[in-house]
Amino acid sequence: MDDGTIALWGLLADWFAAVGTVGALVLTIVIVLRDRRHSARELADQLVSNLDVQARIDDSGGFRLRLFVANYSSVAMRSIALVGPDMEARDDEPEEWSDAMFVYGVVPAEEEMQAEWMGGDSTYVGLPPGDSKRLELVSQSRPPSSEYFLLIRDGRGRVWLRNAHTGQYVRNRRARRMVQHAFENDHR
Repeated sequence: MDDGTIALWGLLADWFAAVGTVGALVLTIVIVLRDRRHSARELADQLVSNLDVQARIDDSGGFRLRLFVANYSSVAMRSIALVGPDMEARDDEPEEWSDAMFVYGVVPAEEEMQAEWMGGDSTYVGLPPGDSKRLELVSQSRPPSSEYFLLIRDGRGRVWLRNAHTGQYVRNRRARRMVQHAFENDHR
């Protein structure tokens, strides 16, 4: 082999090592960010919820929406709200109401929940560790359970939006848009 070929293979090996090093650094950053997100979500993950939609048995008809939440974390959840479609407004009104939503304070009560979420200083404790709460709502139309979300403010003040049916979290930007939309279109 002549000196030109040896220099070429040495140059290729240097490039290969550089690309491998940069790839390892990028992968390390991705893993650290993912671990940080999982540890930040730890409190919200310890809030267990169950959403159940049933037909009502009594004479009034309609559907019963039952929500159960339990806090298994070591700190109190500051507030929990159920966000979902306002089926009565969607059924009764013209097309522009098709985005009608509701935000229902599970913990704390409705007035304190508004103060908590609208930036006011609420002194409400929320849902203490080991405690649970049940909520029952009645709707004349069958509500699609996949459109309900839990809006959670954990004990550290972080806000999470989680699908009440699947348990999957909604990403930050989309969650902010959905929450803003729900508060603006609450037609109760």
